[in-house]
Amino acid sequence: ILDKDFFLSGRGQFDPQAHEHQAILILTHLVTEREQMKAIRKLGVKHLIHTLEVIDDQLRHRIMPRITRNPTLQSKGNVSFAQVLNSIPYGVAVFGKDRFTVGIILGPDTLDTTIDGLSQMHNAGLHSLSYPVYQAYNITALSYYAMSFREVMVAKRLATQLFVRCY
Repeated sequence: ILDKDFFLSGRGQFDPQAHEHQAILILTHLVTEREQMKAIRKLGVKHLIHTLEVIDDQLRHRIMPRITRNPTLQSKGNVSFAQVLNSIPYGVAVFGKDRFTVGIILGPDTLDTTIDGLSQMHNAGLHSLSYPVYQAYNITALSYYAMSFREVMVAKRLATQLFVRCY
């Protein structure tokens, strides 16, 4: 899957290698292995954001479907926090500390889970974190939130202390 045709299939005209100075950013849950990261870096990707979104594996399984429309692709619900945690040193080595980011949503996990997850990611070498606050677009999405707004602000303060904010 991770070849030049995969990246050119959508538009068919853009060659990342010809645009060396353009910052190419990808948000995905599909790239967790060092060789995958090296492959997309070679294709011209300059910044990778891993879209973890939820730290607790059981909660992520419940919220995010485990089956995708394309059976060759892995669902977000099937990616574990441990996989993402293990990918951090690779991402930092391949893209640089400011160009490998993990994205989480502050709110769905409990405050304790969030604090623990943020600490583990920081200890694994993560420097850049994307953390939108309360990304609930409807009442169903809001029902997934375990934290109060006050707790979300506590988690946000910790994230601000530990990481550079990306997006």
